[in-house]
Amino acid sequence: EAPQEGFGTMRTVGMGGCMFVHDASLGIGSILELLISIKSWVVKATGRVVYELPKSDSEIEVGIEFLDISSADRAILETLFLP
Repeated sequence: EAPQEGFGTMRTVGMGGCMFVHDASLGIGSILELLISIKSWVVKATGRVVYELPKSDSEIEVGIEFLDISSADRAILETLFLP
């Protein structure tokens, strides 16, 4: 199966994962490569879909658990939580 690409609107992000809105089901358990724009950087992470909550016919909240993120990208992510 060919890889799929798409955009989602990030709603929440934490050190262990994120939640974004997507227009279609990705499938619980699916493994995704994520590119997350944070300030002037792009953080790359691998994640697993842990939940999908349909909000409408064209909007699904997708919960992701980070499986792999480099220490450099983790440090960028941490800047979101500094006072």
